[in-house]
Amino acid sequence: MVIFIDVIVAENFIVNFFLLDLTANTINVRSSWRRISIGAIVGAFYTLTILFKSLYIFTFIPVKALIAILMVYISLNIKNIALLVKGVVVFFLYTFTLAGIIIYGEYKCNAPMDGLIITKFSNQILLLAMMVLYVVISRAIKFIFERKKLKMFTYDVEISIKGTYYMIKALLDTGNELKEPVTNLPVIIVEKNQLLDSGYEGYQKLYIPYKAVDGSSNYLEAFKAEEIRINFDNNNCQSIKAIIAVTDNKLSEYDEYQALLSRGII
Repeated sequence: MVIFIDVIVAENFIVNFFLLDLTANTINVRSSWRRISIGAIVGAFYTLTILFKSLYIFTFIPVKALIAILMVYISLNIKNIALLVKGVVVFFLYTFTLAGIIIYGEYKCNAPMDGLIITKFSNQILLLAMMVLYVVISRAIKFIFERKKLKMFTYDVEISIKGTYYMIKALLDTGNELKEPVTNLPVIIVEKNQLLDSGYEGYQKLYIPYKAVDGSSNYLEAFKAEEIRINFDNNNCQSIKAIIAVTDNKLSEYDEYQALLSRGII
C-alpha cells in the first residue's frame, strides 16, 4: 500500500487544530492561531511513529497521553494544573468522539478496514472540509465580534502639550482604576513613543504607584498636560481633568490603540 506522508501530516494537522480549537472554546481559554498550530503540528508528526516499527515504543498509551498533554499545554498555554487537566480530559473526549464517528461512518459505508485501521476513506474529504469550515467561521465570527466590541470602547483623545495637540486612540479599560495620589485625578496610560517629540519631559514629573496582577508593584512616570479632550462622537467633544502616565510597553499588539483610559474618566 502506497502511503503519502505529506498527506497524513496535513490531514492530522487539520484534525488536531480542529480538536484543540474546540477544546479551547469549551473550557473558555483564549489562545492564538500560532500556539494552536504548533500544538497541532506536534500531534501531526507524532502520528508518523505508527509507520516505523523502530518507533513502536512511542505508540504505548503512556506516551500517547504525554503527547496529548504536551499538545494541550503548547496550544492553550495553561499554567494552572487543574485547568490543564480539564483541558486534556476535554481534548481526549473530543478525540474519542470524533474517532468513533469516523469509524462508525466508514463501517456503515463498507469501507475496507484492517482491524480498526481504515484503508480507504469515503467520508474523509467531507469531514476535513467541515472541520476547516468550522475553524474558519468560528475564528472569523470571534474576530468580528472582538473588533466590534473594541471599537465601541475606543475613543479619540487629544492631549495638549506646549500648545500642540496630539491625537491618540485610547481604549476604555474597565479594570484600570489608577489615580494620582495627591490630586486624586484619574490616570490615562499612554505609550511613550507617542509623545517622544512633545517635550513633555519638561513638565513636573509625578509618580503613580501601581500593582500588577502577579502582585508586583512599581511606579509610572506621569505629568499633567495643559488640556485633555475626549471625542465621544462627531458632535460630542469634552475636556476632562486627568493625569498622563507614560509606559515603554506596547498596549495593543496590532496598534489598534495607544492609550488606556481609567474607568473614572468616562
